[in-house]
Amino acid sequence: MNPLSPVGYSFRTLHDFGGWAQFKERANEHLEFNLAFGTDQVPAAQLRPYAGNQISYYLNLARNRTYTGNIIYRPSAYLLFSLEYRHLQSSPVNYYTATGDIIGIATGYRF
Repeated sequence: MNPLSPVGYSFRTLHDFGGWAQFKERANEHLEFNLAFGTDQVPAAQLRPYAGNQISYYLNLARNRTYTGNIIYRPSAYLLFSLEYRHLQSSPVNYYTATGDIIGIATGYRF
């Protein structure tokens, strides 16, 4: 037990690692493409001794990954339209990976 911690809790650091990579390509002055991948993870062996029941799913997360792609169209200097797709993966220590897909459409006005 850590004598400096409140209420008798002990703390331990984790060896977390992750990163982000992005690719951007402008086809012309009106059209732009973006791709990205991000990950953040803790070795599951560090989390297993502390893993709780399945009700606390978000407290047991060992890995998160995101895949993203979007297209931005600028018909003028002030107006833009964007279409985006995002795929998320979250993996807890002792359960199956959960996934989700997000599609977004946006418009913007630059001033």
